[in-house]
Amino acid sequence: MAEKLDKLRKIMWKYVPGNSLFTRHKNIPKKLQIQLIGFIGHGKSSLINSCLCAWKNEEFRDRAGASSGLQTVTTRRDVYTMTGSISMVDSAGAPLMDRKAVSEIKLQTGGYRKPGEEVIWDKGFWSFVKDCFVWSDADVLLVPVIVFKASCGLAPAVMTDLITELDNASGIAPLVVITFADEYKGDIQQLKEDFATLHCPHVFIVTCYNKENKEDRDDALDKILLDFLVACTDVAEKTLRFKCSIK
Repeated sequence: MAEKLDKLRKIMWKYVPGNSLFTRHKNIPKKLQIQLIGFIGHGKSSLINSCLCAWKNEEFRDRAGASSGLQTVTTRRDVYTMTGSISMVDSAGAPLMDRKAVSEIKLQTGGYRKPGEEVIWDKGFWSFVKDCFVWSDADVLLVPVIVFKASCGLAPAVMTDLITELDNASGIAPLVVITFADEYKGDIQQLKEDFATLHCPHVFIVTCYNKENKEDRDDALDKILLDFLVACTDVAEKTLRFKCSIK
């Protein structure tokens, strides 16, 4: 297992957007940002803490300020650098997935929110249109990730709208990370399959590291977290190959 984990970490270290292309194209983004999206208390910050722990292969640290309940700690787009080419992006959890929240999510996944910018969930459609012309970083490729707490149960109508909007904003079908797997009493594999039917082919099931279990480092969990990170780079490369093929 140790060799497998080291191999996954090396993939992350060496990754540069466009490294799977046979020829170097102009306007290839220089950085990959893994953008986490989800409701309040679903574990976005905990996922970042866990991924950094597994990737760096060091003891757990609460770098992202994870909360322990339904109160949000994150209030803006916070960027956590992993390598010179890869970072993870945390943002405030949505209180509920209405049209205003979806508009804000489109701003984030479309690259129109600056790092460190406060997330405002009550902005309407016209604010979204206006902000779309304010700021966008062409050097950054955003890969959207839905972080979903297992015990909340899937609402297909709401999730379908969110997945569609994320796909439209970023050009990428979102990856999904199902969190708090240890607390779920139902069939978690069925939940995974339910997301797959909503056109999310990359679904991962995790129980994140936290302050209580930080001494219980687990190779199996590390591998899931690293597989998730590598999958983000694979999705990014597939997207770049497609974009370059149609130019």
